[in-house]
Amino acid sequence: MTTFTIIFILLSYIRYISNNSIPLPKLLNNGLITPEIIEECLNLHKVDVMLLFENSEFVDKHTFNTMKSFSIELVDRFNLSENINHFGFITFSNNSENIVPFQWNDFKIKRSLEKIKFNGYGKPLLGEALKKIKETIFSPFTYRESIPKILFILTTGQSYDDILLPIEELQKENIIVYCIGITDNINLNNLYILSNNPLRIFYLTYNIDSINSLIDSLLWNACKASYRLETPEIICGKKFIGVRSSTNKDFQGYIYVMDHFNRNECRKSANELRDLKSLSLTIPFNKCNVKRWRSIYPRGIHVEVVIIIQFHPLFMTGVDQVIRAKCFYQEGSNNIDFSKKDVKKMNELPICTYNLHKDTPNGEIIHVANIGDKVWHVWECKGNSNNNKYGMLVHNCYVDNGRGDVVQIIDEDGCSADPTILDTPIYSNNWLTAVREGEVFKFADKPALQFQCKITLCKNEKNGCDKFLLPKCNNKKLKMKKSKREAISTFDVLTQQMEITIAKNNNVYCRIDNSKINGMLIMIFLNIILIGLLLTSYFYWSHKNVTS
Repeated sequence: MTTFTIIFILLSYIRYISNNSIPLPKLLNNGLITPEIIEECLNLHKVDVMLLFENSEFVDKHTFNTMKSFSIELVDRFNLSENINHFGFITFSNNSENIVPFQWNDFKIKRSLEKIKFNGYGKPLLGEALKKIKETIFSPFTYRESIPKILFILTTGQSYDDILLPIEELQKENIIVYCIGITDNINLNNLYILSNNPLRIFYLTYNIDSINSLIDSLLWNACKASYRLETPEIICGKKFIGVRSSTNKDFQGYIYVMDHFNRNECRKSANELRDLKSLSLTIPFNKCNVKRWRSIYPRGIHVEVVIIIQFHPLFMTGVDQVIRAKCFYQEGSNNIDFSKKDVKKMNELPICTYNLHKDTPNGEIIHVANIGDKVWHVWECKGNSNNNKYGMLVHNCYVDNGRGDVVQIIDEDGCSADPTILDTPIYSNNWLTAVREGEVFKFADKPALQFQCKITLCKNEKNGCDKFLLPKCNNKKLKMKKSKREAISTFDVLTQQMEITIAKNNNVYCRIDNSKINGMLIMIFLNIILIGLLLTSYFYWSHKNVTS
């Protein structure tokens, strides 16, 4: 091959690469984002855009006209075409109207927007509108595979129906929601619920220049990450917890709950994703060992789960991500304003714990134990000088069985459900401590255990704890006839996770094996001596016969 031929091939290859490489946005040296950069980004990345437009009693005519101007300008900026960006919209008040599915004819879309008439009445049903949005986005007639979907909502945030479940359904499908607040009468709390991120909340003003700046901010915020999430987000649903994220390349692996890969409901593969660059996994509270515990102050429930994003379909690698998702659900109250007396009362409540101790109830808290070890279960409530006003009952205790379900070990009356695992707790005289010795056990194929109980507090004053007498577990029928217990607070307590090993059993096996080996050596030694004696006797008698 001649030198000329080699140079020609190299030049051809370089030309091929340059003709097939993806163009990158040109950034200005001063780092400022200009409309030209935004337009180049819009032409580079594909997206399906849906707009939800409120036209209810909370919207005045001037605001309505500003919203129309904003929407028409938004359509112009997206440079719609058949192969790149599509656009659709829905208006709503007490029902959904003017439903325009995804399309790329910008003239028709703007004409439809101009035809929207001011309503000025109707109670906004935002939840129903979100359901209609999902139907429209995933319509088989206009849906495009592997194209990200974003939703702009022009709204006051007011709604006369539930928005939680409909917006959670959109979050599960990785729809990214941007909220544009209108008028001064904004329900900011609902805007947070809708967007799931305060960085995706914007506000519409009446000035034309401000509208253009708002559109620039919206478009760049959405487009710079290819209309997907820049960082993983936690989803705190009404009945589930989850994570959603995005990747630069098509995803080929799994997203799953740690230690529960083999359970179908605890994982999602790449084959189950609508968009291979957008990932999401949501887990119900009662599945996949999702942890829950109660907070005394502020009152509420903590929920936690560990989710792994595994990029390779077979192996875990160094690029995999581990996400600890935590949500806190604060309890509501009918009385918004707390008096000083109420706050003082809440602060007086003792803090209760549940721990596993080594050797004695006062021994060290253990995190690793061997099968058969003796451990002490200790339930304890501590507080201030008023601590003696309260008493406690331990009940509804469970242990995780390693498959996401739970096995009850103490029932709702505080009695042992299985004394071979854990007997009924023994209470101290002040009813603020309970202990019970148990033996470490292990479920098959599960390297750890975790226990969870409910503790109910009663008030000792005026015999308030009389109905919390020590459970008479041997006479359940008599006990059930008693009046219902009166409690002042019930909450969950969890032990630390305890890893279980079988080191002791291995030592036993080793000792057995060593004893067998020692026995064999002794037998061999005795046999050698016996053979030696026999040979000696044989030669002795042989020699004696010869000499005689």
